[in-house]
Amino acid sequence: MQSRIKLWQGRVEDAVRWMENEKRPWLQMEGDLLESIIRYRTGNPLWKTELTQVLRRAESYHFVRLFCREGAALLPLLQELGCPEGVDEAYWQEVLGKTRTMAEAYPLYLSTNAPAALPGAVQLSERALQVLRLQDRGLTRSEIARQLQLSERSVKYQCEQAYHKLGTSNKVEALAAARKLNLL
Repeated sequence: MQSRIKLWQGRVEDAVRWMENEKRPWLQMEGDLLESIIRYRTGNPLWKTELTQVLRRAESYHFVRLFCREGAALLPLLQELGCPEGVDEAYWQEVLGKTRTMAEAYPLYLSTNAPAALPGAVQLSERALQVLRLQDRGLTRSEIARQLQLSERSVKYQCEQAYHKLGTSNKVEALAAARKLNLL
């Protein structure tokens, strides 16, 4: 999670340093996967080698979620790479399919151009839109809960879902992204 936040914030060096300090297999593979995304985005051709190595290691554990969690950030790399030699085709298809599904559900995740996304690319529930609109008017979560007759926990959940789908991490960023997408 920390490396994703640093990457989204454009703090590439911090993300790489954090990933290098982790020693657990899942986290090491996750770090290498995120590093391949960084390399791809910075034009470093070593991204292919790194991604291929992660796919081979992850296959032995049958880690699929490791890849699909990265959704829209990883899908172009997988599509360009194709099924690498030494990786089972069925495993590859499962990784590709689930990553595509996640990318379609959250198209702005780790996006470098989230505000430039096309209107309609983000599908928010009507309730999430209501909550965002009330936040835009300056209401607090507790005020929104009272007005919509919801629990504060439900309002918090709607906020988190909206932030995630908009590719943002807080209210200010979410409202800015929603305005640019003409959702407010």
